[in-house]
Amino acid sequence: SSIDWRRYGLDQPSGKGIPTGPAIFFAHLSSTLIPFTSESKEAIADIPEIENEIKLAFRECARKVQRHIHKKVRRKKTREKFDLITKILPEIAKKSASMLNKPVPSLNEVITKIMDVVWIEDLIEYEKISGKSVQTTLLEDALEEHKEGIITKSNIMVVNYMRKPQKFNLYVVIPEDAIVGTVTPEPTRIASNYIKWNLDSIHPTGKIDVHFELAGLGKGD
Repeated sequence: SSIDWRRYGLDQPSGKGIPTGPAIFFAHLSSTLIPFTSESKEAIADIPEIENEIKLAFRECARKVQRHIHKKVRRKKTREKFDLITKILPEIAKKSASMLNKPVPSLNEVITKIMDVVWIEDLIEYEKISGKSVQTTLLEDALEEHKEGIITKSNIMVVNYMRKPQKFNLYVVIPEDAIVGTVTPEPTRIASNYIKWNLDSIHPTGKIDVHFELAGLGKGD
């Protein structure tokens, strides 16, 4: 391979050959006149125009992978900062206040100054329907229709770590064939492929929990 995949965040020993790691690229060539090398159609002739187009397509995909990798790295660093601020700083404040015989100070201003983000974190749980009772608010006929399926339970935590109150719309994209169960808080709209909430003003360090259930899906859908 003449592409330097290391530029896009993938591992490529010595900068040559096929990159290693959990990434797969497929190239599909569609035409009525494909220049196969033989009648068995197992390979395509080395034509510079085709090779160049495949390289351009791979580079475009690699740029998208690069953005995804960078986003994961940034989120990991933000997660570490989040843990540090929410777990360690309060303990330091308590210990310091105890040593000085003073009340524990409010860390809201310090936390918002350091973080300066609206933190959104989602937790998804899967619960099988068959063989046991499931605690859910989904309609019984929906469970009966998908009794061999899975209940998908999603919990989204929204925390405002900015200096001013924040008000915005939250959208969750869902598969069109999903059956929607309980949704809290009450959404503004439930469409065939998304759920929308108009979140009221969230004060600095304030938190809102969003929960919804889906049926008719498989694990990972």
